[in-house]
Amino acid sequence: MNHMEQTKRQKSLDIDEEKWVYDSSVDHKGRVSVRASTGAWKASLFIIAIEFSERLSYFGLATSLIIYLTKVIHQDLKIAVKSVNYWSGVTTMMPLLGGFLADAYLGQFSTVLASSIVYLLGLLLLTMSRLVPGLKPCDSGLCHEPYKVHEVVFFIAVYLISIATGGHKPSLESFGANQFDDDHPEERKKKMSFFNWWNSGLCCGLLLGVTVIVYIQDQVSWAAADITLSAVMASTIAIFCMGRPFYRYRYFFMCLSRVLFVAMPST
Repeated sequence: MNHMEQTKRQKSLDIDEEKWVYDSSVDHKGRVSVRASTGAWKASLFIIAIEFSERLSYFGLATSLIIYLTKVIHQDLKIAVKSVNYWSGVTTMMPLLGGFLADAYLGQFSTVLASSIVYLLGLLLLTMSRLVPGLKPCDSGLCHEPYKVHEVVFFIAVYLISIATGGHKPSLESFGANQFDDDHPEERKKKMSFFNWWNSGLCCGLLLGVTVIVYIQDQVSWAAADITLSAVMASTIAIFCMGRPFYRYRYFFMCLSRVLFVAMPST
């Protein structure tokens, strides 16, 4: 009898583990995640889409940044290179802050969403700097001394994008990986494929950024390129939000950080 009871109990546990995900993740309502309706490919595809958009925008702008600074804003080449180096340095350092905020306070989903909105604001500001009459570099095609307001708005926009990249880099890929349960054999195999598709989406965004977007900047206009990037980013933010009911959320690091902070003795 004991053996039969143990067998039934084991079968019951197996069925329970197949239905629920016990890897410290919860669904969007804070409940234990249901395996059939959350995570895996049904969630990760939304995340890959916004990674594609972010890389498209970043490399589409970074590739032509020196050209814009020298040809449109008319900076000296040395000053333009210094400006790009400053921007690249800030962009490289920002993930340290973004990762801390994601783990300690906001969580990965909220960090990615907030960063994407900041990214879109930066792209919209870039678009406005090319279309709004008072923010344009100059009134005519020949512009030797662009308006100072255009330069200010332009740098605010690119640094907003730099800040937004700092939120994306430490959170987005790990959020995608968290959609797969390492303790489940099938999901563990799918997780390996996820990283392949992740890098495919990343490389596609990079490739199109340095080819199609740069072509639009060169052959059509800078404004057309900014509008394209803004439209793509806005659409992928909508796609990312549509996947909210399918995501698995982990708050382990956030909770652990708060517990350690509370446990520290006061000075």
